[in-house]
Amino acid sequence: MVAVLVVAVGVVGMAALQAQTLRNAQSSAQRTQASVLAYSMFETMRATIDVDAARDATAILQGFNTAKICSLQDAANLNTILRQWIKSVKETIGDKNDPTTCAQINCTGRTCTISIFWNDERGSGKRGTSDADDLRNFRYVAQAVF
Repeated sequence: MVAVLVVAVGVVGMAALQAQTLRNAQSSAQRTQASVLAYSMFETMRATIDVDAARDATAILQGFNTAKICSLQDAANLNTILRQWIKSVKETIGDKNDPTTCAQINCTGRTCTISIFWNDERGSGKRGTSDADDLRNFRYVAQAVF
């Protein structure tokens, strides 16, 4: 009887460990997706500068500036490249209707910052809350040198 109890406690412990592993894997996948999306936009910005070499690179980069966009409706007035990128962010990291999944691009001179925000409830282990601790800010800073 004691052996059965010990085995049962061990099985419950392994199940809890497996559940935590799955939460961490989802969180890691979202961070990886955010990284890919950020670098994809950086490459688009570099390609735009290369194609339009007659214009000043700083002026081109200013065209990529956006406020914090959290819905596809907010992205409606952006150019096609930015609108598609925001759509990709919304669809890749969480649900496209999730108001906590947001993106922002800020270029000052030749330094551009891409910020991607999302609610990482799975990774934080806090469910059903919207505490500031649950919102994970994924941010890259890159300097465009041309």
